[in-house]
Amino acid sequence: MTVQVWLDDQPAAEVTVALDGAPAGLRYWPEWSAGLRAYPLSPGLPLHLAAPHAAFPVASPVASVAAPRAAPVGDLAKASALAEPAHAAPSPQGRRSSATSGLAAQADPGSGELAAYLNALRPGGLAEAGLRRVLGRVAGDALLPVLTAAGDDLPGAVSLRDTQAPRRAGPQLRVIPVTEMAERLRGPVEESLLLPSNDAPQVMPWWPSGSAGRPRVGVYLDQGQWWWTRTPQLASTHLLEAPSHGAGEGEGEGEGEGDGGEHRLFNRFFCLRLAARLGLDVAPVELLRLPMPVLQFQRWDRLRLDDGRVRRFHAVSVAQALGLRPHAHACGDIADRECHASSASAEAVPTASAAERWKQLGKLLDLSPQPLVDRRALIRWWIFQTLTGHWAARPDELWCYLDHAGLRWAPVMDLICPPALNARPRLTPESSMVPPSGSAHDWAVAAKSCGAPPRILAHELRRMCEAAPQEAHALAETLADEMPQDVMQGIVTVVSANATRHLAWVDDLLHTDHRD
Repeated sequence: MTVQVWLDDQPAAEVTVALDGAPAGLRYWPEWSAGLRAYPLSPGLPLHLAAPHAAFPVASPVASVAAPRAAPVGDLAKASALAEPAHAAPSPQGRRSSATSGLAAQADPGSGELAAYLNALRPGGLAEAGLRRVLGRVAGDALLPVLTAAGDDLPGAVSLRDTQAPRRAGPQLRVIPVTEMAERLRGPVEESLLLPSNDAPQVMPWWPSGSAGRPRVGVYLDQGQWWWTRTPQLASTHLLEAPSHGAGEGEGEGEGEGDGGEHRLFNRFFCLRLAARLGLDVAPVELLRLPMPVLQFQRWDRLRLDDGRVRRFHAVSVAQALGLRPHAHACGDIADRECHASSASAEAVPTASAAERWKQLGKLLDLSPQPLVDRRALIRWWIFQTLTGHWAARPDELWCYLDHAGLRWAPVMDLICPPALNARPRLTPESSMVPPSGSAHDWAVAAKSCGAPPRILAHELRRMCEAAPQEAHALAETLADEMPQDVMQGIVTVVSANATRHLAWVDDLLHTDHRD
């Protein structure tokens, strides 16, 4: 059995599936890999096995597209008419006859890298377990059927298509009223991705759960209405994050106290707004009331065109870029072996030395066409995580654009202040993507790991530490009518204390030669 891999609405590769249902290998089609704008699924799965990861230079996918005007409202019907595929999925038999020699000549990439990439796309937790039950899949047969159920709306520009499954003709659209969406987000997690249907089960797009505890649900937003769509030239433009309800929904940084779910959501919203004030590139986010609080993110890997169609940009998480296996909590605290079984194929993925994981972020800058810009973005992300006490940030919380020119940091969506939630981190400091910061020497080592002189980091550290307490207080006043005061005050206290502590090391960084 094979599953086709499409990128940018073009057939790019195929995944071979073993008898037990696990992904066994990847083959890029010669027609795709020979193109000038071709790019791999991830740096760990290069187009040509002999080529090192740095063989393809890097440019922002956004820079390769002329910035279109914002799409006018009311274009959904027009976009639907344009949403028929420009070409049908190629026949596996026909394509094999023309490219058999090319495929045979290319050896399979490591199945561990492929498994790590695919596992990072899973919804995870109870949502995935519920999806499997509806699909009628079990254990090792579950991973690829779950991913193909998302249609053409997985994170980034990738879509997986089962060549043996019938594809429905014509555009598929359905409006989702606010009341229905509220019930979906408030109801059982197992049903959060499922749409009622008299035919085959319909699946909502998702964004992997990450530190959100449950997967974010994707919707196409038009004229203030949410739509589910399953068409090649339409895709979700926004992501909805609801409060996690506790047991069974893995809390990324640990269990919180009190009204944990909503407080965690408010905590994330405040941190995202604060990060934007401090110069981080943050995904646009709104706080909605349904009446429960819900975060609505504008997808940074999507661009809505003037006619309502959606352009997709490929993206990979740092976990995928580094070939790291999913964390144990990705399936949540459930006793359902269905979810854990699909992680088995990723267990063999070699992982980096724990003490070196955060240093690998600096090495990814070698793939960037604008290393100075991305180095600054990485340093700001490190400093902000330190200010909020989030030293256990994971590799699936940081994402990158990836196209024919390479890799660039993407806007962040997963920021939080664990100390303000009385959270208990589940990761050790050595497994985190944030460097230790217990001294000026630690910061100097962090700077050198990403190729920056310690003085550069010192100036950024001073700027953010001086601005963070003031910006946090000002933001708390601005959001006084939208968020609980205790949530905001907790974050302000943590940020102010950490800013004072780390500001004291700036002079040491500026005036001491940290050559070791």
